[in-house]
Formats: sequence, structure tokens, C-alpha cells
Amino acid sequence: MRRKFSEDLERKLKDTEFAKDFGAALVKADFALILADARYRCGVTQAYLASRLGTTQAYIAKLERGDANPTIGTVGKIMAVLGLRLSTSAVPLKPQVYSISEPKQAVLADGKEIDSDL
Repeated sequence: MRRKFSEDLERKLKDTEFAKDFGAALVKADFALILADARYRCGVTQAYLASRLGTTQAYIAKLERGDANPTIGTVGKIMAVLGLRLSTSAVPLKPQVYSISEPKQAVLADGKEIDSDL
């Protein structure tokens, strides 16, 4: 019998260490998508955003890949430079699979569309 990915993940999430690592990776990935979308909609390049923040384009690229671990304060600064603030909510630690069909639209694995207008 084949196990589904979601079933395997639910089993693994019962392990506290795995859940902590998974949660950390998930929030970085979520922020990467939010930042890339926000920057795109504001019509600014990574280089321009970096110059406004006093950092490098390479750091912005690292954030947008989910490879950086910014502080909450840094996230706030980035959003403020874009004229935005981050809105968050707590939801169950079950990943949703996204596919990006357009820069302004995401589709969940179950087929529901998300309007990503800010």
C-alpha cells in the first residue's frame, strides 16, 4: 500500500524536532513568496529595494529564495520601505501546495484560487 505525502508528513509532524524545523522552513518560504509578490506589485527591482534598505541585492534574492532568516524587525522594515505591513495569522501546521499561474494569482492544491491583491 502506498502512503500519500500528506499522510507521511502528518506522521512526521508528531516529532517535535521535525515540526520545529518544518515550521521554520515553512515560514521562510511563505515570506519569500510574500516578499517577491509585494516587490513585483510595487514595481521595484531587488537592487532598488536593497538600496532603500541599505543592504545588497544578493540579500534580497536570498530572502526571496527562502534562504535567509530575517528578524521580525527586518521584515517590518522591508515591508515599510514598500509602503506595506505584514499581516499574519496562526493556522494549522499543514502545508498547502501552491502553484503560481500568474504573478497575481496562486492556486491551492485543491483548485481554489487565491487573489493575492494587496
